[in-house]
Amino acid sequence: MKAKLLLSKLMNQFFKSIKGAFMSSDRDSQEEFSERESIRKAYLVSTYPEAFEKAFERIIGHEGGYVNHPNDPGGETNFGITKRVAREAGYTGEMIDLTLGEAKDIYHTGYWLRARATAYHPAIGFQLFDAAVNHGIGNAIRMLQRAVGVVDDGLVGPITLKAIDELEPSVVVKKFAAERLRFYAKLNHFTQFGRGWTRRVADNLEFAVADLSKAEFR
Repeated sequence: MKAKLLLSKLMNQFFKSIKGAFMSSDRDSQEEFSERESIRKAYLVSTYPEAFEKAFERIIGHEGGYVNHPNDPGGETNFGITKRVAREAGYTGEMIDLTLGEAKDIYHTGYWLRARATAYHPAIGFQLFDAAVNHGIGNAIRMLQRAVGVVDDGLVGPITLKAIDELEPSVVVKKFAAERLRFYAKLNHFTQFGRGWTRRVADNLEFAVADLSKAEFR
């Protein structure tokens, strides 16, 4: 992961430098520049599973860019990635300089894969992924376990999976959303950030409607 982040940053810097050279050179035609720019963009857009690409697009819609709110317990963040999580992933730069590509790598490795989002129905997988980003993986799994009525030990095993499979995905999604709202309501900062948090859950329920009707989203 650390090596991948370093490579991504170095390649970003390299492509930025050659982009400037392309734009200033009289020898390069517009067509040549466009071709090179297409290659640059193709490199910067890493290949990920379609389901993750869609989920990431939604997450960024929730999270936005650089934020350093003095009352946010998460502290300094960029694209929803906290400084602590970025450091754990091997990023050592200033948070305001974290690129979208670097954030995407962190989301894929640190949340999507660790939460095993593809092990569930797509509608459930996205909801778990979003909660993992927002609350931490352990909390997200415990919410899911409470939603399906099993011991919330934070460890997904045969009992948890069986309980999930015995319910309709739409039921799991709604009960999971209810657990998130209960969790939010207990937080000290709910009066300040609660409106945004509840709007996030509302948006996710709308996403769930689409996910439950599209079997190809996986």
